[in-house]
Amino acid sequence: MSEDTALVAMGPHPYEHLTYETYTLLDAPLQRKLDRLDEDIYVPWQLAEDAIDELDRLYRMPDGTRRPLMLTPGGSGMGKSTIVIEFFRRQGIDLKTRIGRSGRREILLVSFAGIESCDQFLIRILRTLGEPVPGSRESKKN
Repeated sequence: MSEDTALVAMGPHPYEHLTYETYTLLDAPLQRKLDRLDEDIYVPWQLAEDAIDELDRLYRMPDGTRRPLMLTPGGSGMGKSTIVIEFFRRQGIDLKTRIGRSGRREILLVSFAGIESCDQFLIRILRTLGEPVPGSRESKKN
């Protein structure tokens, strides 16, 4: 039985999109995970390519009052960081200095633990601001 077959044989799990090698990294020591980020681990697939195209579009927008924003929710190990790293690689942006071929552009990456959807993100914002969440018990009281 191959490693990939063994992973499938374990049954459904939230990481079934991962290769066996990537799956085993989930419990690896932090330094091993960080070392793995320096390796080329990007595997092209349509949703990732669409996200990179959108990042590229936002990155090339002219400076203005409002900075462009892209929210990419998903569970741990889903490939969000890998997509950003691939975007940086394609732009010629050094991962350590964040300086690319065209000079410095501001890029802010924010990670929220436990946020796996846009709805969860918006609910967290509303609750932080002390606002009622539509459809929740507290909004029905008002």
